[in-house]
Amino acid sequence: MSNKTPKDTNILRKAMNDRGLFRALDETPCRGPFHPEKDRGHHTQIVNTRYALSADNAKRSYGLTDRDIRTMYASVVCHDLGCIECTQYNKSKDSYTAYGHEKISHEMMADLKDPIESFGADYDTARWLVLNHMKAHFYVSGALKKEVKRQALENHPAFNMLMWLEKCDDMLLDFDGEVHC
Repeated sequence: MSNKTPKDTNILRKAMNDRGLFRALDETPCRGPFHPEKDRGHHTQIVNTRYALSADNAKRSYGLTDRDIRTMYASVVCHDLGCIECTQYNKSKDSYTAYGHEKISHEMMADLKDPIESFGADYDTARWLVLNHMKAHFYVSGALKKEVKRQALENHPAFNMLMWLEKCDDMLLDFDGEVHC
């Protein structure tokens, strides 16, 4: 697979378009300390570009399969779906917040199970990645203090993919396209 988004993403993209999810992401603001982008649609496009630029390297570094690469794509396009429902403006911080969006995103993926599986991705792993992508940010920053929570992430078979998603999603990171084990 080349360093591009898989060419046959039509199944999943069509399902998301038919449900109005990409349009809704475009209409969901996300300006804040961790997201300088204007909306979640733009943010998702950036995460997708980072994913595409690093897919070959991640595949080699982590020994990922084509199915893993597809699973990651499903996670990338779904990781912030919950923001559509829970984004709120925080006047005191002059920014938008979306607390708990990862749980809502995880739930919203249930409606996309058939297209995700038809696309050739592992539905359960994609949902786990989406559910835990915020914990991954806390893990990397050192803010995930409880050893049991860190170990739960580290011991999951998709931990490397989670760390890859974290790098693609971190808008404060000067992303070089490399995935370091």
